[in-house]
Amino acid sequence: MLPATDPSRTAAQRWRPRLTLGTAFWGNFVTTGVTNWGLQVFAVPMQDDTGRSRASIYSALTVRWLAGAVLGLLIGRWLDRRHGLRALFVLSGVFGALTTSALSLLQSSLQFTLLFGLAGGVATIGATQLATATLTAKWFVRGRGRAMGIASLGAAAAALVMSPLVTA
Repeated sequence: MLPATDPSRTAAQRWRPRLTLGTAFWGNFVTTGVTNWGLQVFAVPMQDDTGRSRASIYSALTVRWLAGAVLGLLIGRWLDRRHGLRALFVLSGVFGALTTSALSLLQSSLQFTLLFGLAGGVATIGATQLATATLTAKWFVRGRGRAMGIASLGAAAAALVMSPLVTA
């Protein structure tokens, strides 16, 4: 791959690696921010509003992590296909939006655990560290370590930004 500053490259060739890295950063930011840091802020209001215990709310988060871990083992080969990662990003985004929208319709703790936990774990696997690391490793040969670090900063930035953002 030619350096981004090479004058013989078109504007698209110069910006595509940066956009790819921004997508990886944003995927980590949103996934970690909503799941880890956003839920912590909303746990007490959810408990007061729905009458669910804090244990039932956080057990759904545990189910979400376990679902993502199991699915991560299963989709590794799919990520290596030519268009597997692109399809996974799109499918997980659509499925994540649908599951998040459906959270308002829930009536019981079991439904919350199944939808937020199980379905949410399936939905977020497309934008988590596994997918973004695959995306970054495929795009960057030189400077791969720096690119992986920048992409991973999305999760750390979410910790810094999301809690104050959702409480403001």
